[in-house]
Amino acid sequence: MGTKAFVVYVKYKTDVLEVSTSAEETCAEFKDRLMAVTSIQPDKQRLLGLKRRKEEGSASLAAKVTDETPIGHLDLSANSAKKPLMLLGTPEAAHASLQRWVLNRPCAFTP
Repeated sequence: MGTKAFVVYVKYKTDVLEVSTSAEETCAEFKDRLMAVTSIQPDKQRLLGLKRRKEEGSASLAAKVTDETPIGHLDLSANSAKKPLMLLGTPEAAHASLQRWVLNRPCAFTP
């Protein structure tokens, strides 16, 4: 029996993306989905607003969110189109063009 999919809202630049996921999917798999939409490599992605759900009877938050954390263990109760997670990162193509620009730029400093 499969699990029910749900939508997580993620803001990237000026767009709010609707990314379908399931509770069993890990954060690493979720980042792979985001890469398909944004061209940002998973290791270059920074998701703001991710936090673990409080455990029953615990006063503090559980362990830090990692790539192995299942989406179902995150507190996404406030996630909506009006309050999305925030994605920071630069697409791979932009990294390559910036690197070419820096390498090909004449140096103005002469010793």
